[in-house]
Amino acid sequence: MTGSSGMERISSAPRLSFSSQDVFNLRNHNLSQLSRSTPGIYSPQRKGLDLSQQQINLIAGTRTPPKSILIKPKEEPIQEKVSEDEKEEKISFYKLRLELQFTAFVFLCFILVIVIPLSMIIVGSSYMYSCPAQFMIPIFLVVGGSAFLASIVLLRKLNRLSKESEEDEACYKKFFLAAVLFHLGWFIAGCYWIYGAYEPNYIDETNQSYCHKILYLYSFWFLNSIFLTLSLFAILFTVYILFGREQNQEIGTKV
Repeated sequence: MTGSSGMERISSAPRLSFSSQDVFNLRNHNLSQLSRSTPGIYSPQRKGLDLSQQQINLIAGTRTPPKSILIKPKEEPIQEKVSEDEKEEKISFYKLRLELQFTAFVFLCFILVIVIPLSMIIVGSSYMYSCPAQFMIPIFLVVGGSAFLASIVLLRKLNRLSKESEEDEACYKKFFLAAVLFHLGWFIAGCYWIYGAYEPNYIDETNQSYCHKILYLYSFWFLNSIFLTLSLFAILFTVYILFGREQNQEIGTKV
């Protein structure tokens, strides 16, 4: 039964008839030239079939490669990466510059607080009676150096005590003001004594205008260094006000 039914289906299927031209076209993959009368091969009712595209694919013998299902990671533009690197380099440069400035400031404070006052005491005490031109020059050095060191120690101690009570805080403020006024007045007096004796005799010790060369030159350039330091601080402060604030604000916003 199964064999007979299969034969019936084959016999009932429509027979295809090809002409010699159709056989030639089939061999040359020219489907568009097939006879319209050939059933199953060409049917105008079959919509969506692009014979011209099939012809191109068959003649070329190529197939469109399938699209990759892998999703590539989104790459940032090179320009944006470069700009980010430049920003990081600028931030690191500004941070390094601030660290160097802070280190230089601490070192300068150490020199001002410890080294210079000690050198004033040593030089002044070593040549106490070696300047008849102006006997107050060695006294100026010894008193100035000793008073500066004593003021630093007392101000530090009073600063700690001022955090405990209001009375100590008021005492700290009064002592700080008195120390500032004393050092300012002593500095003005030193300028009068040292610049007033310029330029002494460095050779004849019996002469009334004699002053030891080391003592006088140390005192003279000590005052000059103070004026130069104040001028340098004024210039740096002016530059910071004009240009430094904007850069620090940019660093703060970026960080």
